[in-house]
Amino acid sequence: MAVLDGDLLGLPARVGAIVNAADPTLLGRDGIGGQILRAGGNALTAEIRGRFPRGAAVGTAVTTSAPGLGADHVIHAVMPDFRAVGRAEGEALLRAAYRGALAEADRLGVRTVAFGLLSADARRGPLQPHELQALAEQTLRTTPTRVRNVFLVRQAARAGAEDLAALEAQRLQRAGRAGDQRREAERVYAALRRTLGIRELDVAPDGDCFYNSMRLMFGDELRQVLGGEPTVQRMRRHLGRVLREEFARIDRGEPTLYNTELLFANAVTGPRVQRSRDDALFYIETMGQWNSDAGDSVPQFAALAWGIPITLLGRERPHHIGPAGEPPRGYLVYDAEIRHYLAARSDSETVPAEVLYETPDVAALAEPATEIPEDPRALAGLLRHLETYRAAFEILRASFRELTERSPAMRTSDPARRGDRLITAFYERLNAYRARPDRARPDCAGPDRADRGDR
Repeated sequence: MAVLDGDLLGLPARVGAIVNAADPTLLGRDGIGGQILRAGGNALTAEIRGRFPRGAAVGTAVTTSAPGLGADHVIHAVMPDFRAVGRAEGEALLRAAYRGALAEADRLGVRTVAFGLLSADARRGPLQPHELQALAEQTLRTTPTRVRNVFLVRQAARAGAEDLAALEAQRLQRAGRAGDQRREAERVYAALRRTLGIRELDVAPDGDCFYNSMRLMFGDELRQVLGGEPTVQRMRRHLGRVLREEFARIDRGEPTLYNTELLFANAVTGPRVQRSRDDALFYIETMGQWNSDAGDSVPQFAALAWGIPITLLGRERPHHIGPAGEPPRGYLVYDAEIRHYLAARSDSETVPAEVLYETPDVAALAEPATEIPEDPRALAGLLRHLETYRAAFEILRASFRELTERSPAMRTSDPARRGDRLITAFYERLNAYRARPDRARPDCAGPDRADRGDR
């Protein structure tokens, strides 16, 4: 759980559900509830009136869709009015509303929920905001739930137009530099491919091209895995059997072996899990079938399941697929124009993807410098928007951990290790800055905050 200062309707990442501070009618126009109704428009209002014509009882929670909002669902937690009830009764109802919202989230199967602070407007009566927050935190931290990430969002003032314009200008500058670096890396990558003399082999451009390319390149390895000649039919059947076993592990709540949660995400969570599983198995097990819209999911899964590290050569950049930390044993080429996989050979040793496509900015962030510039003007943007950055980081870190911790294969993969380095680098820089005793200088924070010291 994390407490964030920000805008419940402007979180920097999509969440499974946002929790509305609702009144018993579910149609209140004040505070965050009114903002949610206005953002949801006529569709949300019509749904509430159609499904809940009598509203909902105080201390309960109900769910609707979330049109126009950065979430899959809106959970409407009906909060008490402390002006109309005693403190003890109000606190009991408020706890019930938080617990009811978590119960709804469990019923929906969502992993991430963002709460606004309930009863924080005029309905708080004699209670102080810090008392409401303490009750919310204690209730949310102690209520059993299957929700992985809970964010309690305290409403913060919105940034002014000048701040937003300055941030957007900085973002465009960073995007331009990143684009230049990416284009340079792509140019070097293309030149290296030519220098290495990588030759594509003749493979028929049909639905079996990936499997036939694997047979040409890695026949010996596949014979050991399959216990016989690696025909396309045998390869497909084996891969389908492994994927069925992975789905069974997921259903039992066990960790997967081959990063299935990420590669086949729609077959793990969502409204069409069984249909997505059936489709994935059909395209894997049926001769001549291939789903180009699935991207590299099947090649990545196959390389992991068969234990073969490969450098996959895309049009713009290479990728490592297969077991992490092992040197690649050969190349596969993906022709994006015709969506066709080709076996490829060269006269030299296979080059790892990270060598073919090096980006110096990633290496620089891996070990960040924690020295803070002395000029406070250089930190003005960071100070002004510190809580916005912290909110974005907390959501990013929680999402990243959710992705990597459920799969041993993902946890040890090169992308996971690189992502961990980047997130750790940001965390160290942010904490180094926040730890400075002079971080709330008047010349950085503005004259209205000059008397606040280090609070």
